[in-house]
Amino acid sequence: MSGASPAYNVEEMTYALQTANAKFLMTLPSSMDVAVAAARKAGIPKDRIFLLEGNVDGHTTMNQLLEIGESYGRGGQVSSFKIPKDKQNKDVCGLLSFSSGTTGLPKA
Repeated sequence: MSGASPAYNVEEMTYALQTANAKFLMTLPSSMDVAVAAARKAGIPKDRIFLLEGNVDGHTTMNQLLEIGESYGRGGQVSSFKIPKDKQNKDVCGLLSFSSGTTGLPKA
């Protein structure tokens, strides 16, 4: 998981998505223009752009994602992540944080 500044422009967001090897993007309606353009440049399909709140036609909301997950029932749920026996916390990246990018592109 990686957070991103809502002030990022398309170039900065694309860089962050590519650096994080993002597979999906969660955003807000107010950031859709940048999110959609950056996701396209980073190779993330439109159906993998989700809304944390609000509604935008053609995009799945967080509430809809939860409903979809619940519809699979107990047998259709993914197991909780557990650190592999041969790894430690420091070996597994759970959050990739970026700087604000005040002197160029954001830094991971």
